[in-house]
Amino acid sequence: MKKIIASAMLVLSFAGSAFATGTVMSSNGVAASGTSIFGGIDDTTAASAVNPLIKLSNKVTAVVNWTTAGTPATSPGYAIGTKHNGGTKLFGTSNTSTSIFWKLDAAGQDITGAKFGSDATNNNFSAAASWTAY
Repeated sequence: MKKIIASAMLVLSFAGSAFATGTVMSSNGVAASGTSIFGGIDDTTAASAVNPLIKLSNKVTAVVNWTTAGTPATSPGYAIGTKHNGGTKLFGTSNTSTSIFWKLDAAGQDITGAKFGSDATNNNFSAAASWTAY
């Protein structure tokens, strides 16, 4: 289930902009549990989208980091992380990786930008930061 959630977040790689419940989702910002995330090639398209790219489950929060250089057509970098509030693992991946990474975290806590890291590449998941690849 957790791998599916992390994989589903990869859909964001096809969007130039991501919106969480009608507001712009900033890089390293947290999407609250139960949030619908809309996307599009630009802010206007994302704001008018009818169908969400992702609908987070209750008690699942997510963080997305992306590079600001380039355009969606040139595939800017991104890193995505998720965590279930009752779970004890953070999950993440990036567009520079074929692995899903995890690290331990206390149960009952949402993911935060500080816990996830701010890099938009595979460097976000270093062993020094206690990340392990599946």
